[in-house]
Amino acid sequence: MGAVNLYVTEQYLLLKTVDTLQQKYGFRTLFISDARDEFLLEKYDRRINHVICIRRKTFDWSNQLKQDIDSYLRKFYQQPQLFRGKETRFSIVYVSNLKPVDSWEHLSKTMRLKGRKNATVTTYFVDEYEGLEELGKLTNTIDKNDNWKMEALPPISEQERQMVYLEQKIVAIHQHNQRKFEEIFQFGKTKWTFVLIIINLIVFFLMETQGSSTNSLHLIDWGAKYNYAISEGEIWRFLTSMFLHIGIFHLMMNMIALYFLGEITEKIYGSKRFLFIYFLAGFTGGIASYATNDAVAAGASGAIFGLFGALLFFGLHYKELFFQTMGRSLLIIIGINIVFGLAVPQIDNGAHIGGLIGGFIASQIIHLPKKTEGTKQVVAIIGLITLMSAMFLYGSQQTSASENPQTMAAIAQEYVESERYAELIDWSTDRIDQGIEHEFVYFYRAVAYLETDRLDAAEDDLFRSIEINEDFAEAHYNLSVISERENEIGMALEHVRKAIELQPANEQFKQYEKELSQKSTSG
Repeated sequence: MGAVNLYVTEQYLLLKTVDTLQQKYGFRTLFISDARDEFLLEKYDRRINHVICIRRKTFDWSNQLKQDIDSYLRKFYQQPQLFRGKETRFSIVYVSNLKPVDSWEHLSKTMRLKGRKNATVTTYFVDEYEGLEELGKLTNTIDKNDNWKMEALPPISEQERQMVYLEQKIVAIHQHNQRKFEEIFQFGKTKWTFVLIIINLIVFFLMETQGSSTNSLHLIDWGAKYNYAISEGEIWRFLTSMFLHIGIFHLMMNMIALYFLGEITEKIYGSKRFLFIYFLAGFTGGIASYATNDAVAAGASGAIFGLFGALLFFGLHYKELFFQTMGRSLLIIIGINIVFGLAVPQIDNGAHIGGLIGGFIASQIIHLPKKTEGTKQVVAIIGLITLMSAMFLYGSQQTSASENPQTMAAIAQEYVESERYAELIDWSTDRIDQGIEHEFVYFYRAVAYLETDRLDAAEDDLFRSIEINEDFAEAHYNLSVISERENEIGMALEHVRKAIELQPANEQFKQYEKELSQKSTSG
């Protein structure tokens, strides 16, 4: 056989095999070389990922073949998206009428890949003679009930004619799939993602110039999610809290996540859909936080988790593309975040899960570009309104029943530290009028009265806080301070000694008791 005829036959075998894998077995081409002598194909079926690299190449020696196989394995390892499902089967198919002159058969054995217990690689050699049986072995690994054998080779002239047709057909299918991919992943342009990041950065900068973003009172003043205020009608906090962050680390982590998730989501859904999903998810996450977390909260996490939900919705409609691109990594990241949120009490997992669900449902409402599901979209609207209403009512009931003592104490302490005593008195009185009977409320109002020299009112509140919690050492200490100011040293000693009894390790109490004892002795 002449060199030209040899090339024609090999190229025909190559293209015919690729075409059969596409048409008969449903493979998708991932790569086509410029010379049309190398193809990479993939098919995911029944949790098994079949990856076939088919190439026209001749080797003189088996060590050259071994080096080429190793180079393919390195390429496989560099593409983790190829490893999916319960098993990945790599096949390297060489089309050549000339095999290595020395022994090479040992290289055709199926081998397990190092570090990948569920991945194997098998090498096949295909020629126009007995090598055609190799194609039957290959297709049998794809479908055990199938044993495809290529029909007898047509004359050289017919091979040449079909070569042109097959090449055009394969390339056309590949280009069509690429265009479809680009239409899906390049539908929109990234612009609002950057705008949102800039707004968040500006708000954080302004917050820090006027106070600390970790200060609960400062956060509330700027519009953080504060359940008591929301129950009083400040619904707008669900929106404003999305642009506030508690510390630089919180801000940077969320902005990095927004950059990567926002970019891909805005490209898939387009800018209008992206904004709809982002804000509706953020609002849903805020309401979920209102229902499940009574602490002061802020951050874009709910909206960002909504983008996770939007990408999961995309995966529901484009499963193959989803798992070929981001699917596995995305699911792992979501899982890690949810587990981490459940394990760490400070993380507002309600906002995260609420945002995730909200983003998914928002995506169903507005749907993907060029797709509609009328009935499902209406059901999604009704479902989301029902869910948000139920969570809001539940959160309002919880807030009216009680307010988080730790939150109240933190807010009151920040009033004290900023010397906003009049506001602290109003804040405490408002809660008492609302029926909130907690020692912290009376204690901190007493502190404000004490600092404004209203000793009788301070004393009444401190006694009330002790009635609620008789082991409240700080209240006894402050009563001691008031008694000293009223020159009742004996009563002052009685209260400070009670405080020491409750907190024996408190050096401040001990030092004050020592000073009072000296004053009592000298008096």
